[in-house]
Amino acid sequence: MCRTEEVNISYVSPYKLYKMKKLMIIIIVVALALLGYYLIFSEPSPDEEMTENMERGEVSKDINRLPMTMEKIEEMMEITLPYQGTLKDVTGVNAWGIRKSGIVEGKYYLSVTFEGMPDLDPGYFYEGWVVRKFPFDFISTGALTRTNGQWVNMYMSLDTGLVRYPDYVLTLEPDDGDPAPAGHVLEGTME
Repeated sequence: MCRTEEVNISYVSPYKLYKMKKLMIIIIVVALALLGYYLIFSEPSPDEEMTENMERGEVSKDINRLPMTMEKIEEMMEITLPYQGTLKDVTGVNAWGIRKSGIVEGKYYLSVTFEGMPDLDPGYFYEGWVVRKFPFDFISTGALTRTNGQWVNMYMSLDTGLVRYPDYVLTLEPDDGDPAPAGHVLEGTME
């Protein structure tokens, strides 16, 4: 004798299917919103990430850097450069700066002037850095010089690709022979 079992297939009304689909869509939207919130607020800010990367990274060298003389520094202060940005204090000393850069006659020019910079303690110096966030790289633009009572960072290179380094960081460096960047003083981005 063959035994057959009765299979009970439940009928689901179209209205119940609609409510189930609606509930699934709401669950997916809430899950995506939570994921987005996590991704946005759990990542360090670009400035924090840049600081962390600079503190642990190796310093790139610009082999195309051109030497600077006092005459060249004074000449560069008069050149009009197309890109510029304001540097903001990140230490609370109320200092600020203006960064200008561009390509002139096939050379990369960088001119940065500073206001409100505190005097340096013995064994320290200010150093400028141009930064590209992606792919991450940073290059020293050298120690600041004091010209006519004002701190300046003038830099010239045959590497015109440096115009794609839109961020600038000024650090306070101990004179300890370590080429890696130290504490940030001012930061800014070209506009």
